[in-house]
Amino acid sequence: GHQDGELNFWMPLTDPNMTKTDLFCESSPGKEDYEPLGAQLGEAVAFHGSSCKHFAPPNCSNNTRVSLDFRVGVEPFFDPKWKMFGTKSDHTRKQVVL
Repeated sequence: GHQDGELNFWMPLTDPNMTKTDLFCESSPGKEDYEPLGAQLGEAVAFHGSSCKHFAPPNCSNNTRVSLDFRVGVEPFFDPKWKMFGTKSDHTRKQVVL
């Protein structure tokens, strides 16, 4: 689990036209109106993955699907003291100042 103060990014490193698949996400929490995010090779898309359900369907092509996904904590919505209930350890967090 991840806190609501994080924003997800997804970037395909393989041309989605070769794998005939995409990352699907609902438009708002609980709506279940899944649509492809539509990122093309060299593009990144942002979505609220901690509250909106998302998935990638199976890759039925003969090509390997490779993607990069990462999360960014956005101030003032990110809580550096947040911990997921029931876990014994948490990710170490680094702050990057630009």
